Amino acid sequence: MTTMQDAAPDLGPLLGNAVDAHDPPPPYPSHRPRRTRQRRSLASGSEHVGFPTATTGEGQDNYEILDTLAVNINETVPLLSPDSPSSPRSLRLSRNPNPNITPVPVNPPPFPRPRTTSYTSTYLSTASSGTHPTRPPSLAHTVFSMFQSDDEMDLDENDRDYAPLPTHPPREGSEESSAPSAAWNRRSRSWRMYWRPLARRRYWMSLAHLLVVNFPFALAVWVYLFVFTLTGTTLLMALPLGAVLCFLNLLGARAFSRAELFLQSYFHDPLPYPLPYPPLPIFSRFRESTDEDEESRLFGSGHRAPLVYERSFYKNTYAMFTDPTSYRALFYFLVIKPSITLLFTLLFLVLTPLSFALIIPAPMLLRMARRLGLWQAGVAVEGLSLDIS
Repeated sequence: MTTMQDAAPDLGPLLGNAVDAHDPPPPYPSHRPRRTRQRRSLASGSEHVGFPTATTGEGQDNYEILDTLAVNINETVPLLSPDSPSSPRSLRLSRNPNPNITPVPVNPPPFPRPRTTSYTSTYLSTASSGTHPTRPPSLAHTVFSMFQSDDEMDLDENDRDYAPLPTHPPREGSEESSAPSAAWNRRSRSWRMYWRPLARRRYWMSLAHLLVVNFPFALAVWVYLFVFTLTGTTLLMALPLGAVLCFLNLLGARAFSRAELFLQSYFHDPLPYPLPYPPLPIFSRFRESTDEDEESRLFGSGHRAPLVYERSFYKNTYAMFTDPTSYRALFYFLVIKPSITLLFTLLFLVLTPLSFALIIPAPMLLRMARRLGLWQAGVAVEGLSLDIS
């Protein structure tokens, strides 16, 4: 019975001279476990960069080695810098089969690959940054900002007379150090910024609107719209009378919407949202001019205007009943504004006498009125004039 060694064919004649005796063996990987090599490289210390050593003997590893470099690596060294000796780009070695030649590091390219920006980081930084320029702050952010003093850059046109305190010490030429004078300047500046709302018109305007004007206006609007909405929808079975009441209801809602936007822009300027221009029509709407308007001498002897008022009562009525802003005004004046107005009116009726009686909380009360006024003004503009998508 023949063995496996006897059955194996002799491959020597088949290979011939394909393998030269002087050629080194191919760089077979070492059979040592990877964990051992990692532990040896880590145990060499943080000041040297080492690679697993290998002998040049036949049948063993033929990896090229790099002697330990005297490089001071600490936390300030970039992780992937192209010029860093520890970077993979600079540690690429030219593979030379001759063991007598010292391996030379491959030079990095003159222009490394530019670093890209992470989409996640930019999105999160944008989302976590300050408020959007066209988006008002939330109610929680508004309440939190009540207890913060205003920034010096937060000045309107009526506040240009505000001049910051000088930074030099109050006593020039004295033997005292500058530390007490700097502390005195900071303390004086803080107190001046704290009392500043008492001399600013916009804070008083916001308080006057929330305390005096807002509640009577909201009450009158709510009574008018509630009565006409209830009677109009109830009498729709008596179609002529119900249609007339619904017409007066929507017409009043659009007129009150125009008045609400005017009051908000007057008492709480600048608003978080820009007002629509031209303003939303109450009843008569604009349309593009036609040749018939020019033939009827609608423009007189002047030039042809691109937009003219619609003179058809039927078209204006149909447009008013089909316009979604009419029903948004109803929802705002019947649901949203009464709750906000009632809450803010009770709040300022209680806090205003106490704050001015104690004097010290008065600037904080004015800042609160300003913040809450801007917030509810943004709600009004968003609910009455902006498109909801």
